[in-house]
Amino acid sequence: MSTPPNRYVQPELSDARVERLWGNVAERLQKRPANAWRWALLGTALAGVAAGGLLWVEARSASSIAGSEHSVLADA
Repeated sequence: MSTPPNRYVQPELSDARVERLWGNVAERLQKRPANAWRWALLGTALAGVAAGGLLWVEARSASSIAGSEHSVLADA
């Protein structure tokens, strides 16, 4: 295995470049909480949809069971 040449090359880091990079990092870190609220809202909405779907399926199965009991009694 040969070592890649970029391991030995040191980029030129001026103070202006370092300040610009840290400025970009700080800007991205400030935007993070807004994204956290979006994810929390999306998760809550998806949980609500899942709960609603579960209740709908449960109601449908309960009505079909009641219908089958009715038909058993009618046949008796």
